[in-house]
Amino acid sequence: MDNTEKKMTKYDRKIEARKQQAEKERKEKLRGRLIAAGVVVLIVAAILYTNLSSVFAKRAAIKDTYIKIGNHEITKLEYDYFYYDTVNAWLTQFSSVLPYMGLDTSVDFAEQQHPYEENMTWKDYFDRMTVEQIQMVKAAGDEITNTGWESDIKEEYEEFLTSMEDGADEMGISVADYYKARFGSYATAENVRPFKEESLKLAAYIHYLEEEHTPSEEEVKTYYEEHKDEYDQVDYYEAVFAAELEETEEEASDEEIAAAMEEQKKRAEEMQSKLKTGADFEELCAEYFPEAAEPEEDEEDTEDDASGEEEAEEPKDAHLKEAVTLSSVAASIQEWLTASRKAGDITVIEDTDSNCYYVLKFVERTHNDAAEESISNNMIDEAVADRMDELTAGYTVTDVKGDLVYLTLPETSGEDGTDGNENTGEEDNTDGNTDGEDNTDDNTDSDSDSRE
Repeated sequence: MDNTEKKMTKYDRKIEARKQQAEKERKEKLRGRLIAAGVVVLIVAAILYTNLSSVFAKRAAIKDTYIKIGNHEITKLEYDYFYYDTVNAWLTQFSSVLPYMGLDTSVDFAEQQHPYEENMTWKDYFDRMTVEQIQMVKAAGDEITNTGWESDIKEEYEEFLTSMEDGADEMGISVADYYKARFGSYATAENVRPFKEESLKLAAYIHYLEEEHTPSEEEVKTYYEEHKDEYDQVDYYEAVFAAELEETEEEASDEEIAAAMEEQKKRAEEMQSKLKTGADFEELCAEYFPEAAEPEEDEEDTEDDASGEEEAEEPKDAHLKEAVTLSSVAASIQEWLTASRKAGDITVIEDTDSNCYYVLKFVERTHNDAAEESISNNMIDEAVADRMDELTAGYTVTDVKGDLVYLTLPETSGEDGTDGNENTGEEDNTDGNTDGEDNTDDNTDSDSDSRE
């Protein structure tokens, strides 16, 4: 009897995990989507608009070309499917931070300015994401057709149908009305099916690319050796001697800052000398920073003292930084920590940007156990992104109806690092990837699972 088990791929593990938790995830995902995306408002608006729409408008939405992506003619029906799906997925993912981003789901997105994209409203932002999603779907679809690559999406599509029925039940409306609320005023179970199937095929194709570009252990080790400083971790003691100014740094003169820095330099070098003679780091910190060493007293502490209960001890190594990734430490001390160090090395480093001196004592440098997985995932993501960029390169967008305002905006660079669109009239060579401020995968269909 052969007891050798088939090695499960990442895709196999993902499918198995999804099957085991399908019912729970479906309910939670649906509930989050309904709350975060403001579907109640969308449902009322969608149904009302449908009732007021003329037969001509409906026919135009279903038959006429709204935009073109490469050689593909996209109707308003299809565009709305991807638009609502993209928006709802994004809102669900970032529901907890929407108030901080200033986005109100009850107000027209076209009337709200995006906080990180110059001259761009939230409607423009979501339009751009939608176009990029359609570009990926069409490019991948053409590649699948040309190569003869096959995928079985029957199970995933059945799960989608079940989720739509569950959503309608939770909202207390018909399935037909729920389709309109989720995917636009003219959406039905029948006419959105090809769009959903295309999205599922894209997800399956991306999984395929991930498997194809999974690096070998040797490739991961080689990459790690070349980028150790980005992944290794260090333990070290740190004391910060900040310049003490009577005014704010903006108001203080250069002479005042220089004098304050000179004073802190003397104190830092004095501490360094004591450390080199064997003094304890934490004891010296208590000496040089007595205010920080004193435990704060609050009502709870007072009650504990009165009852005779022992007060929690202050952490012995309050200034010990443990398992800190080298790439995440302050730039001013990174070089010293990155260099070949041995346990017990001590230094003083000046940071003119922060107007302070660091006293550091090195403990050890260790390998980050999660580095290999992180490296592998990063290599996969980069390879897949590059491949999708290649596929979508020639899929330009033509704004047939002239509704995509973002295409007419001058090229800008947002705070999140995303590039705006060059003003090219009706056509724009848009990349197939979305680099939103959240650095999230905005281009995956909300009902399709992408690799986590």
